[in-house]
Amino acid sequence: MIVPLDRQWIGFDRSVVHRAPDRPGILEIGTTDGEILVVGHGFVREELQKYIEYRDATRVRWKTVRTVEDAKTLRDEHLDRLSEES
Repeated sequence: MIVPLDRQWIGFDRSVVHRAPDRPGILEIGTTDGEILVVGHGFVREELQKYIEYRDATRVRWKTVRTVEDAKTLRDEHLDRLSEES
């Protein structure tokens, strides 16, 4: 299994959304069995709010960066790594 974000998974619920940083970043939303459902970028809290109702999502991790452009670049690199591993 590839671990592109060097971050610990945390449970994904509304309390996490409220505590999430209001900063640009990349995020992964996944399931307990390790499936990555979403790789997103933007302002972390806003992105999490979009996906909180995602039925199979049970965990999340993110990495903040300086700008939304940096987040998009990191997301694109991350998606490239994921496709190479598939």
